[in-house]
Amino acid sequence: MMYTVYAPDKQNPLSGDNISKIEFIAERKSIWALLLPYLWLIYHKLWWELLAFAIYMIAPIFVAQQGAEVHAAILSYLPAVFLFLEGSALRCYRLERKGWHYLGVVEAENSSDAEFKFFKQYEFKSAIHTPTPSANESLALGLESNHKPISPRIKPTFGLFE
Repeated sequence: MMYTVYAPDKQNPLSGDNISKIEFIAERKSIWALLLPYLWLIYHKLWWELLAFAIYMIAPIFVAQQGAEVHAAILSYLPAVFLFLEGSALRCYRLERKGWHYLGVVEAENSSDAEFKFFKQYEFKSAIHTPTPSANESLALGLESNHKPISPRIKPTFGLFE
């Protein structure tokens, strides 16, 4: 299972109180979002999505009044199916709206393994130190003068390409 990692502070994501605030969001389908969508939205504090869901649920009422009960039933289940499939993405969007920053993706069996792998990866990357060549060395090596050192911070990557 994949876990998306978010931190509240972009400058120092793993310092002080930020470590305890880091969120690992599992990229999976949510059966609770399908069965109890209102409670699921409230539990995850998705207020704008809850408002949109409530407004959308008015449409099947008008469709049912026109005599198309089957269509009204189908329309009433569509938002819950959407939440079932895309609930984790909505949680990620909520964090981004709040100003949280994407740190990366971790593949793990459960959330505790995801935390372990993420912090182990960060510890490994911060342990690597690449010295920055001086201006004379960079000219001798044929590098451009605006050469930047590799940052030890974790850079967000997704998929096959960075």
